Amino acid sequence: METFGNKIQQNSATKKYCAKCDVLCSTIYNYKTHLLSRRHVMETHAETFGNTIQQNSATPSFPLKYECNFCKKLYKTRSGLWKHKNVCLEKKDAFKNNITDVSSCTSHDEIDKNSIILKLLDQNANLQNQILELSKEKSTVITHNTIHNNQFNLNVFLNEHCKDALNLMDFINSLELQTSDLETTGKIGYAEGISKIFINGLKELELHKRPIHCSDLKREVFYVKDCNIWEKDNKEKEKLKKAIKIITNKNINQISQWQKENPEYYKVDNKKNDEYMQIVYSAMCGETMDEANKNYEKIIKNVAKEVMINKEKEK
Repeated sequence: METFGNKIQQNSATKKYCAKCDVLCSTIYNYKTHLLSRRHVMETHAETFGNTIQQNSATPSFPLKYECNFCKKLYKTRSGLWKHKNVCLEKKDAFKNNITDVSSCTSHDEIDKNSIILKLLDQNANLQNQILELSKEKSTVITHNTIHNNQFNLNVFLNEHCKDALNLMDFINSLELQTSDLETTGKIGYAEGISKIFINGLKELELHKRPIHCSDLKREVFYVKDCNIWEKDNKEKEKLKKAIKIITNKNINQISQWQKENPEYYKVDNKKNDEYMQIVYSAMCGETMDEANKNYEKIIKNVAKEVMINKEKEK
């Protein structure tokens, strides 16, 4: 049997009381609704805030963990430290000192670099001078050796290989001319006729018996054996021209013999007379000195080709 007392006890069991707000809720649902109400939330926040203030007064909840690198002051937040650094005097002094130190180091480094560069330039100049001197010495040695070797080879050829060669005048005097040489000169002209006589005489001798050799065809450099000594003929080719003149006289001396062999030469209407006139004209070196020198040069060129030294063969 439900009594009044039991009903009161059951109603008390379903009610909820909020001590913070001093509110009695008739049902659990109403109690939960109260917990979400603005009143309850404000009361709870006020209590929490009061406790926080009380705790902060005893022990800080935010540690001072941001330190200034210059003056060593501590700050709770990064923003606070940032604001401080903008006005920190210690930072400014340190920055000035740092600039001074850096400038000093930079100047010192620049001086060292310039000193090193100057030393390197000086060493480079000395090295270039040494290389230049060595190059000059090497060039001199090479040139000297080349000339020496060329002279040595030529000297060996002349003084050893050609030591038994005839003297030039002995060779010229040994030439025995015939009237046929005179006739040939009349047909081909003075320069070619005398060249033929000269070259034919040389061809009868062995290479190393010849009294004359040419070492430079273009410049017409001749070496002549005279009085048992090999000598370089001068620029005017005096020794060669002397030999040519002697051969010329020898050829002219054959005219009298030719006249004896051809007695009809004096008859104007005879062919021998025409031949005789051509022989006499061609036997002479020329009507003028200029013409004579030109003929001498032609003969010298022809002889040079015959007596040119084959350097490859004679090494």
